[in-house]
Amino acid sequence: MAKTPKLDKPTARKALPARHKPYAQKIDEGLFLEYRKGARARKWYARAYAGGKYVSSVIGLADDDSPADGVRVLSWSQAQQEARRLATELHARAKGVRAGNVTVADAMESYLGTLAAPRQTRLRAELHILPKLGERKIRDLTSAELREWLKGVAATPPLTRGGKPMKVQLATAEAKADYQRRRKDNANRILTILKAALNHAASEDDSLRATAWDSRRLKPFPNVAKPRDRFLTKAEIGKLLAVCEGDFHALVLGALHTGMRYGDLAKLQVGDFQPRAGCVMSAGTKQKKPHPVYLTKAGIAFFRSVTKGRDAGELIFMNGTRPWRKGDAQRPMRRALEASGIARPEEVCFHSLRHASVSHLVEAGVSTLSIARNVGHADTRQIERVYGHLQPSFQRQQIEASLPNWK
Repeated sequence: MAKTPKLDKPTARKALPARHKPYAQKIDEGLFLEYRKGARARKWYARAYAGGKYVSSVIGLADDDSPADGVRVLSWSQAQQEARRLATELHARAKGVRAGNVTVADAMESYLGTLAAPRQTRLRAELHILPKLGERKIRDLTSAELREWLKGVAATPPLTRGGKPMKVQLATAEAKADYQRRRKDNANRILTILKAALNHAASEDDSLRATAWDSRRLKPFPNVAKPRDRFLTKAEIGKLLAVCEGDFHALVLGALHTGMRYGDLAKLQVGDFQPRAGCVMSAGTKQKKPHPVYLTKAGIAFFRSVTKGRDAGELIFMNGTRPWRKGDAQRPMRRALEASGIARPEEVCFHSLRHASVSHLVEAGVSTLSIARNVGHADTRQIERVYGHLQPSFQRQQIEASLPNWK
């Protein structure tokens, strides 16, 4: 589990490698103190959210090589004070100049920057939100305008990453109806991103009010979300594992034992495995705090085998001599699916292993609350929405065992 580097002491910063990307630490809401360690200079920067966007500015040299003087060379505490002073100045300036003039593009930039959003979220914003609404001032948006935009998104065919429409062939009326449902479902997901960005902007700027996009005025398309019904069975998983080899085989087993996302698995370190507690600690790509992922006896035995005799700071799963990077699992997963014959690559991907792990827990009767906590969800809604249809037999058994015989 990657940790935020310590920046408070020159000795701690000395151990950090020089790089172009700054080391950052959040010191207040919408305010980051950044330490940039170049080949020669070591500088403090403040990155503050003001006027609908983040503004970064150098505030002084770090006291790595020279004692702090509070003016040109700043210690950690002095740099924090200067960053807060700069943020106050920027907020005051923005309040006078930009109050009420925040655009959708400003809000989106701030929201995605604060969220450290995944590529897919950024891509959806760039393809569907910014071209139509980016230059619009938030205070001028109307519910009618946003409803028309939402209808337009639903009517737009799937786009490539370059923004070009894909060719879609629909042979039957059933296929056409399902296509329209999926486009509306996709539009709802994009609407969620837009609303989150606008709400974030409204929380930062008192002159904005969540009116045009209020849930009572701007509603998503109803009844278009469809529960996932393609889950890998135990027999299919057995066939898949039989054709997986080496490091990829270990990665697949790690996904099945934990239900973790690919990105989280790739970041797991040996020290994150806690055999006495029977869990691995996952920081998660979507959670702010680490959470335990509890394992079965087989899962504990597996993680014991892949961590035995290794240093706590080593990555558990390696792709040969280097870490698993974004997209590295796509080709081996495709080859495994083709070799096993269990599904077409367009039907199943590496993320399907997470769904397989969760679906088998649901069918085994594990409570949705326990599953939600184990996979890092804040509540049970997602589990119930996606996997609820797998529970009817268990639900029936629980009710039959609980209700008395009324006579």
